[in-house]
Amino acid sequence: MTDNTFESSGGPQNIGQGTGAIGQQNNYGISPEVFAEYAGKLAVTDAALASFFKIMEEQQVPHSDLDNKLREIAGQYKELRLRLETVQSEDPQVQRLKEEAGQAIELLTTPRPRSC
Repeated sequence: MTDNTFESSGGPQNIGQGTGAIGQQNNYGISPEVFAEYAGKLAVTDAALASFFKIMEEQQVPHSDLDNKLREIAGQYKELRLRLETVQSEDPQVQRLKEEAGQAIELLTTPRPRSC
């Protein structure tokens, strides 16, 4: 029977099971701690994206399409801002509506604290 524990300056590298075990490997080239940190950040990012698309009343977008979809939404946002700036009127009701629209746009783009 073969001993599947490998020693290095950092301690045991593997505690494999069976005679041909290759054991636990980190194929990502980073420490488990750093991997866990990144995985946690990505989970938050995925949750934030899911929430964002729900608010925007969009279907969940596959990761491969995120760049294009977010660019599309950013372009629509910029166009909306430009359209709002071009509205000129002395009518108090139009001015009020323009101000409310501007506030709504800002509200959409202002980060809010997350609830726990």
